[in-house]
Amino acid sequence: MKTLLITLFLGLVFLHTSFNNKTVDLDFNRTKTHSASLVNNDSLVFAGVVYTYELFKNKHTQLYILKDKKGQTLLKDLHYFGQINGGFQALNHSTEIEYYDYNLKLLTSPPEPETYFVCGNVGTYLLTIEKIDDTYVIKKAEGFTSLPKDKDKKVIASLNSKGIKDICFLNETRTLQYDDNTRASEIIVIHYDNSYGIWDDGKITRYDNVFQNTFPIKVMKNNQYGYYGITNGTPYSSLGNFEYSLAPFEKSNGEIGFIHLTGKEYIKSEG
Repeated sequence: MKTLLITLFLGLVFLHTSFNNKTVDLDFNRTKTHSASLVNNDSLVFAGVVYTYELFKNKHTQLYILKDKKGQTLLKDLHYFGQINGGFQALNHSTEIEYYDYNLKLLTSPPEPETYFVCGNVGTYLLTIEKIDDTYVIKKAEGFTSLPKDKDKKVIASLNSKGIKDICFLNETRTLQYDDNTRASEIIVIHYDNSYGIWDDGKITRYDNVFQNTFPIKVMKNNQYGYYGITNGTPYSSLGNFEYSLAPFEKSNGEIGFIHLTGKEYIKSEG
C-alpha cells in the first residue's frame, strides 16, 4: 500500500538504481497546466495526490515554491526539489543540498532509504564474457524466477581481443547475474594498454580512465571528468559522487554547482 501511495503521488517518475540506494525523482521541469492554480506569476509544476503539496515555478526568478492546498508557502526560493526514497532532496536559494522527510521536516542527514521488492515471479538474467581464440564473446540467457541455465546462453556480441589488456562487467568479473529486483547495468569496461573503453550495446567510447566502482560511471579524459550517459563529454575539472539525484562539480572557469541525473546543471548562486 505504501508503494502504491507513493506511485500515485509521483505520477511520472524516473527510477534510478545505484549500488547504495534507490532514487525516485520527480521530473519537475515538465510544467503541467492547471488554470485554477496560477497564482502571482507562479505556474503550477506538480500537484501531489497523497501528500497535499503543490510545487510552483516563479516565471521571473525561475525558482520553485512549495505550497499547501490553501496556498500557504511551505518552502521557497528552491533551485530544485525532488522526491527521493524516504523523503525529499532540494537545492535551496544558496544552491546547497537540503533533505526533508515526507512531512517536510528539515533533516540533518539524508533520509534512510526504503527498499521495495517486486512480488511474485521476476525475470532473471545471466551474462558472461568468454575468450575464444582471438575473440571475446558476450553471451546472455534470460529466465523467469530461477537463474537461467548456462546452456541457455546465446551470443549477443563479440570483440576482437587485439589490444585488450582486460575486460569485465562493472562488478569487475566476467560473469553478471541479476533479476528484476536487483537491476544491473550490462555495460562492459575494456582496459587497453594506455586507455579504457566502455562497451554499451555494441558501441565503444574511449576514455583515459573509467571509475567502474561508481554508479553512474565516472569517466576521465584529458584530466577532465564526466558521468557516462549523463554529461556531455567530460566538462568538469572536479566531480564528486552522486548522492541520490545530485553530484557536486567544479569547472575549469571556477564555476561550482551540482549535476542532476538527467544532465541538468545547477550553478551555485553567488548570493
